Amino acid sequence: LPIGLYAASRSLSGGPLRARGEHAFGGFSMQGPGSARFVLRPPADRFEGRVAIDDAASEAVTIRVTLRAGRLTKAAFAEAEFGPIRGGEPPRAIAFDAPGMETLEIEVHADGDDWRQARVLWLDPVVITTREGDADE
Repeated sequence: LPIGLYAASRSLSGGPLRARGEHAFGGFSMQGPGSARFVLRPPADRFEGRVAIDDAASEAVTIRVTLRAGRLTKAAFAEAEFGPIRGGEPPRAIAFDAPGMETLEIEVHADGDDWRQARVLWLDPVVITTREGDADE
């Protein structure tokens, strides 16, 4: 697979979004090393999801994930790194707080002898927007 490939609602191997027996209602997959950038409208305050290496990939793969939040008119203002995440491990929950983010960049770094097999699954990712007054409605 070409480096940087991305697929919505399925794994890159063509199957469902599933890692170590855990299924997802939605999500996406991407080939590492690579990155994806999303524009969020309305701006969001938090990103949550679970990340894992596809069961069809080698267990010798290790990844690290960097999340960057930004605004459309400025560079990134918040960053967090997660990992190492190894092939064969259950999905890892990730939460990233960055109030007011308008862009979210996900960068996957792959290590190990089989780094070309770093097919990464994002299971049930969500962006959360907190608006004042919602609690009163």
